Amino acid sequence: MNNENYPPIIYKYRCWNNEFHKKILTDGEVYLSSPRHFNDPFDFGIVQNFLTLDTPEKIERYVNEGMVKHKGFLLKKGYDLQKE
Repeated sequence: MNNENYPPIIYKYRCWNNEFHKKILTDGEVYLSSPRHFNDPFDFGIVQNFLTLDTPEKIERYVNEGMVKHKGFLLKKGYDLQKE
């Protein structure tokens, strides 16, 4: 869908008894829930942009941080972390 196909108005019905919903009109504020409170755990995920790993130093740092972060898992799977 390109911009020409967008509708001129989109309606979003809200409950007037909810203070967060009122603030949209009364105070110009929008409530944004924490990702912890999303009903779908996959709604929020920041994926690594591997294109930013454009130097050997950045790649090495990324691998080392991953090794530290997942050390327990790697050892449990039998990987030799001392190997170069």
